Amino acid sequence: MTQQPSKRSTKIQELVSRLEHESDPRARIDLLNDLSASVSSTDPERARVYAHEALELGVSIHYEKGIAFSYQSLAQVHFCVSEFDQALEEAQKALTRFIQLELPQAAARTHLILASVHLRQSKQSKGMEETIQ
Repeated sequence: MTQQPSKRSTKIQELVSRLEHESDPRARIDLLNDLSASVSSTDPERARVYAHEALELGVSIHYEKGIAFSYQSLAQVHFCVSEFDQALEEAQKALTRFIQLELPQAAARTHLILASVHLRQSKQSKGMEETIQ
């Protein structure tokens, strides 16, 4: 059981180290989104900071894939802190972009976030619909 948090901690440390040395904006955005996803369940506020930074940088350089993953990260953060309306909004933004970018795996992950939100809001039929998609 102690091995799992250790692996997560090591991964986070590696991502932070890579981020500190990365100068390419797209790679920085990808690392920030990876960091956000890695810490969203344990430190949602830190995850939010990473996702917002990634989103701002992505918008500034018009990096659509990075923007989409930033919205997905923000949706996950909002879900973790029970901000369900915001989670739905961010997930829809991510889903739209993933479909346009033809990234079906990322879209599927976003559908799972949407389904989770709907289930937490006691909207089982909508949650099941998202899960099936």
